Amino acid sequence: MKRVVLDSTVLVSAFLVRGGISGNILELIHLHGHLMFHCDDILKETAKVLLTYPHIRRRYSYPDEIVRSYLLGLEAVTQPVIPKTVSVCRDPNDDVIIGCALAANADVIITRDKDLLVIKMYKGIVIIRPEEAITLLRGD
Repeated sequence: MKRVVLDSTVLVSAFLVRGGISGNILELIHLHGHLMFHCDDILKETAKVLLTYPHIRRRYSYPDEIVRSYLLGLEAVTQPVIPKTVSVCRDPNDDVIIGCALAANADVIITRDKDLLVIKMYKGIVIIRPEEAITLLRGD
């Protein structure tokens, strides 16, 4: 069983691309009994992107209520943590993801964010793309 943190890039993708790799990540976490953690900042960023980014709203059609339901569903199946304060990312806005993973004692952060991916590993927490996470979460 892995302890997992998904950042907003993966959560947004899972919402927008049904049946895509990010959605498969959520399914694998559930099916294989992995534990997923979140902090408020991750869910707020996911909501902000899905509700307010004009280019996304133009490309995809969905009501705001579906976004709210998605976020409530994520809250229901993930464990909340208060992120630890760190300063390790070249983009300081991403430090909260590392802090969340530290607070969760996570094994892995799954992201598409290049500023996180460049770190590769921090204090034993592996930082990988969704494509790499499939094998890890399946237990292959």
